[in-house]
Amino acid sequence: IRDARWSMDGTHVLTCSEDGTARITVIASGQTVRVFRPEGDRIELARCLWNADETRLLTVTYAGRTDIWDTATGDALLQIPDAQQASWNADDSRLLVRSRAFSARVLDADTGAELLRLPHENTLWGTAWNADETRLLTWSVDGTARVWSVDLRYYIALGRQRAIHTFTPAERARFFLPPANSGASLP
Repeated sequence: IRDARWSMDGTHVLTCSEDGTARITVIASGQTVRVFRPEGDRIELARCLWNADETRLLTVTYAGRTDIWDTATGDALLQIPDAQQASWNADDSRLLVRSRAFSARVLDADTGAELLRLPHENTLWGTAWNADETRLLTWSVDGTARVWSVDLRYYIALGRQRAIHTFTPAERARFFLPPANSGASLP
């Protein structure tokens, strides 16, 4: 067994192991009530984690894939490639994922859509949400730790600031734009 977690009420344990399975077991009887097995050859699980209301769980493989599961049915809901580590935010709407690609990503927990990518220059060791989920902490093998804002409005505003382009006189002529000092405005 590589990882184990209590249920909130203390009656069940979630485990994951090198045999490629995650299991929910009733503590009082020792009975396994659900087994989760990611698809693929030679899958070894490194980590497992309940979501806040224990309706879903995630498993992380040593190969770097995260799977999201429905705890009631055992169905696989989502597969996230390049995810060495994953954790839910407090309302389970977002996942924070550590990638091999020198980045952390914030994903929509239902669809897997990438909402935000936070690049590093080297391999990340870990990621964490802060208490009110307005910032993320990432730390890397290169000895850096970074604090990031996760208010998407901040990044949209930053992108708009950086998207301003000043045309050169040659570009103005090429695109039939008035000279910069003419006082004419662009549509």
